[in-house]
Amino acid sequence: VFETLNARGVQLSSSDLLKNYLFSLVENSSEYPERINILEEKWTQLTNNIKAEKLQDFIRYYWNSKNKTIRANDLFKVIRNNIKDSAGVFGIINEMITYSDIYMGLNNSTDDIWSEYSDEVKDNINLLCRFNLKQHLSLLMSAYISLSKDAFAQVLKDIVNVSFRYSIICGKNPNEVERTYNDIANHIFSTKSYNKQMLKKVYIDKIRE
Repeated sequence: VFETLNARGVQLSSSDLLKNYLFSLVENSSEYPERINILEEKWTQLTNNIKAEKLQDFIRYYWNSKNKTIRANDLFKVIRNNIKDSAGVFGIINEMITYSDIYMGLNNSTDDIWSEYSDEVKDNINLLCRFNLKQHLSLLMSAYISLSKDAFAQVLKDIVNVSFRYSIICGKNPNEVERTYNDIANHIFSTKSYNKQMLKKVYIDKIRE
């Protein structure tokens, strides 16, 4: 129904279309009579974690943290092509709930997820938030999930250096840095390791050690 509305010119967000599609894949049965209710509870938990107006942005950053980068307009189509059954539905919704806590933490340096991290990490998160930089979010979500605290702190430090030189000081096109960050996010997700040399594409100057 929602896809038909979009085709008729009623603009629906990718998150609206995704919710409709995911729920369409899950049906109650005699074996699992409460699946729709469980899914509704999980979707509510997700939307409570991520304010409604940020949900589409979050889903895109989540997806790009472990997949080739996609534009917001392609988000629903790509996820629909990858999620085909109820097992996939519950897999992605559970994962998005986990990632949503990280996403909100990356937008708030005082969030509880930083309680066991150094003051330097909190200061670096605050710097990125203060200047409203967003291109790094997929990369840092991947790093938080896949790396040790020390390795995450190093990635964050490098991202602050690159982001400020590339975006704030030099004012360069953010698309190139986002593509590079996406490549690194995918590498971290697949190998559980960080290769600092992958940042060379967007070096403005040598990154301080």
